[in-house]
Amino acid sequence: MSNPALKDALEQYLSWLRESGIHSHPSKHHLGLDASAPLLVNDKGQPFTMQSRGDGAQSPAAMNKFLDRLIKQSGLHDAGVSRISLVRTAVIESYRAGMSTTDLMITTGFSSETISVILAMDVAQYSPLADWFVQRKEAKVKRLEAFKKRRRFMI
Repeated sequence: MSNPALKDALEQYLSWLRESGIHSHPSKHHLGLDASAPLLVNDKGQPFTMQSRGDGAQSPAAMNKFLDRLIKQSGLHDAGVSRISLVRTAVIESYRAGMSTTDLMITTGFSSETISVILAMDVAQYSPLADWFVQRKEAKVKRLEAFKKRRRFMI
């Protein structure tokens, strides 16, 4: 293993298994553990399993179709709302409300790169910059108008 922290953690876990007597074997082979027993166990010594999503769980594709159907039934599709625009808006508004990017990654299932790309699409964050250009243009027009008025009296 190239990561020393991971190597230390695995060695501690294996020594915990031996000290606890979980799947231990009297032989020195296989670091004193039973080779046919599961390596990953919980605190009760039972094989580690992933949490079940339950009987009513839907696949991501089914959830996407369901969300698309909800958008069409609500009439938002006719107003230009799509599933991706809805998700983008939810991510941006959640970030503005104070959610961290880590929380957004957990709740949406998106990677940090995807969250960063979505947050970069937030047009409102660029409004101070856009306002500066608009004010600059307005000031230039006012300056030119004032110059034209002064110029009339100079001739």
